[in-house]
Amino acid sequence: MKLVLDPCRSLACAVLCLLLVACTESPVPAESPREHAEKHLDATYVCPMHPEVTSDQPGECPICGMDLVEQAPPAPDDAAGVELSPTAAASLGVRVAPARLGQLDRSVRTVGTVAYDERATVEVQVRTEGYVEALSVRAAGEAVRRGQRLFEVFSPRLAAAQREYLQLLASGDAALVSAAEARLAALGLTPAAVGRLRERGEVDARVAYHSPITGVVLALGVREGALAAPGASVITLADASRLWVIVDVPEAAAAAIATGAPAELVFPSLPGRRVASRVEERLPALEATTRTFQARIPLANPSSEFAAGMRVDVSIQSQPGPERVLVPLEAVIRTGAEDRVLVETRAGAFEARVVHVGDESGGLAEILHGLAAGERVVVSGQFMLDSETRVSSGLARFGEGHDHHAGQAP
Repeated sequence: MKLVLDPCRSLACAVLCLLLVACTESPVPAESPREHAEKHLDATYVCPMHPEVTSDQPGECPICGMDLVEQAPPAPDDAAGVELSPTAAASLGVRVAPARLGQLDRSVRTVGTVAYDERATVEVQVRTEGYVEALSVRAAGEAVRRGQRLFEVFSPRLAAAQREYLQLLASGDAALVSAAEARLAALGLTPAAVGRLRERGEVDARVAYHSPITGVVLALGVREGALAAPGASVITLADASRLWVIVDVPEAAAAAIATGAPAELVFPSLPGRRVASRVEERLPALEATTRTFQARIPLANPSSEFAAGMRVDVSIQSQPGPERVLVPLEAVIRTGAEDRVLVETRAGAFEARVVHVGDESGGLAEILHGLAAGERVVVSGQFMLDSETRVSSGLARFGEGHDHHAGQAP
């Protein structure tokens, strides 16, 4: 049998064989160690089963022994996001609102209680030892008038000082008489009583004590017939015409409350009664249990319209803060570690954005960083969208790291 070769077909076969040999003997150059190091400089390796296990070098998971897969850091513009159709957004109840520039209304609304002005309280004390007689008040809470006789003190020592004074008057020694008058004043005898003693020449061993103010008895330290010692507090009086409203200011709002800030007082027990006043003082001590500061607001009470212990609804105005980006408070998602909002990047597309939240008031929150005025944030259905963006972000990062690892040469 005679074999006949086609010259064209033989040439084609030869060329094909040469190409196969060249491909076999000339492999793709392997990645140099330097190129590999530069390419994977910022790579992080993570366990697929235990994401909390990370390393900057490849290896095995110390928990389950699986190979760590490379997780490349996301690009700066690689934001975690999710897209929804109009139907899906409507079913989730997604609503958006624009972030805007503005100033927060820093008014503080709180509750206060009417109390006596402690600076207007008076202590009635005796100046000489004696027995209390003719006590006109019997219990705390009783009202007294200015000039009202409260009680008398029978004092043998005072009687002796009066007799000595009358004897010195008869001697005509002006210096000794003056010294005796000073002694009587120190024992509690008023100039008017000294004048009556001088005119009548009769000793009175009793000293009457009168109320210096119109007010209320806060404390009664003696009873009828009791022995009162010099310096002892017999009666404590409070001026009922000067009151305080004590309010509790939350710790977060205390910085906005300044001395002199306007305050409006509303009394639920007196329908329609409103009083304008100002903050007189904010106490520096913080109540650890309630995390509040106390502030004092003066309340004039010339007609005894108000009483201590009344409840007051208080609204305190303060200077508005600087102009900042404002969003509805419900748009902020708080996780404890960070605050986030969901931003609508385009119709139906949303991304999670970490923001820094400033002050809050009136249902609005200041955004210090992370959001610009005009951007639209989700105010309803944001928790479902946030969970979706977190899941999709995690899967995307894991997928990129897993694919990159799979592409490496074994």
